Amino acid sequence: MTQNLAYFGNKDCERCSLSYHGYKASKYCTPCRKLAKSENEMFRYKNDAEYRQKRKQSRELYESKNKENRSLYFKEYCKKNSKKIVQYQKAYSLRNPEKVALKVRKRNLKKFRLTIEDYENLLQSQNGVCAICKQACATGRRLAVDHCHQTGNVRGLLCGKCNRGLGYFKDDASLIYQAYNYLSQLKTYGLLGA
Repeated sequence: MTQNLAYFGNKDCERCSLSYHGYKASKYCTPCRKLAKSENEMFRYKNDAEYRQKRKQSRELYESKNKENRSLYFKEYCKKNSKKIVQYQKAYSLRNPEKVALKVRKRNLKKFRLTIEDYENLLQSQNGVCAICKQACATGRRLAVDHCHQTGNVRGLLCGKCNRGLGYFKDDASLIYQAYNYLSQLKTYGLLGA
């Protein structure tokens, strides 16, 4: 079925009152017609669950079929627009510092397979203090997650100094014990204050 379009001459758009001309039997000019279509689609997307499901399925199908093309396009886009992307990210972080901080915290904890709730539970089990020196972090920062570098298992939460101390001793208990003996000898000879 073909529609025979007649020329309608100059008309006034019922939405923006601009004069337009063409062959379309419409009440709106082209920009307003496109806007009305997108508004209608947004309304349907908000209010029609079946429509949302169909859109989601079609998007997932498209993405699964074009995964490689999409990733190539994205990489090229990032190369061409790297300055623009960096500017946008900086502006976003200035506008939303809390969201960015939360996102960074989640990402950092994800390295240790922890959620924020897991971290808070571990902190509560340690009474909010370092597992070694039993004091809160002197700098006011959050306690660091101490983990085994071979297995990746979380051992506890430490203040910055204790965490760095273990790192300097390479997590080797024998080195820490030797350091303890050394300090004990200095104390017995009176060469160590208090």
